[in-house]
Amino acid sequence: MIGTTRGCSVHDGQSGRAVNVTLAEDSAFGQWATVRTLRHTGARNEDMLELSQLSIRQYVRPDGEVIGLLVTAPSKTDRERVVPVAAELFHVLAFIIRRLTHNQPTVALATHDDKAERVTIEQQPFLFQRTIGQRTEVITPGALRDMLFRLCADFHETSSAIARPTSPTAAPDIPRANTAHWAAAGGPTPQPAHTKTPH
Repeated sequence: MIGTTRGCSVHDGQSGRAVNVTLAEDSAFGQWATVRTLRHTGARNEDMLELSQLSIRQYVRPDGEVIGLLVTAPSKTDRERVVPVAAELFHVLAFIIRRLTHNQPTVALATHDDKAERVTIEQQPFLFQRTIGQRTEVITPGALRDMLFRLCADFHETSSAIARPTSPTAAPDIPRANTAHWAAAGGPTPQPAHTKTPH
């Protein structure tokens, strides 16, 4: 999802099908980078897609300490947001940039069509970009939303923590950390069911 779509396929002996492992790895990295970035920045999906290499700034304190900053473009409030880059967020951004640069000094310029505003934003080294054929473009909000919902659906099917209760009155044990996956997709956060107290 982040990078190119060139791939290498292998034969799955169990299913008998050819599996594009490069595409599968790219998709997994895109999911990881997206969820982590949304979690550590609190940005809206559309604002996250507008992050570029130029969004990463530095602030030098009087004592010489360098603090990393992430600047998000003005959105509904028409104001920029500045997010201090903690170690976890720095780790994610560094992996994205390293993946996109391929040992080059900068991230490649990408086209970004803002469907909501019906405008094309000037080419920038956007972080959430992909190359399809000869065109390098920012991932669309629709593709991002679909990916997050698929991730949530897979997580729901494979995680016993949020599996459907066997009894109508039984509440599943939902750890707080797991609700981030649902919040990141813009969907409702799952809540434990409440049982009525008999009078």
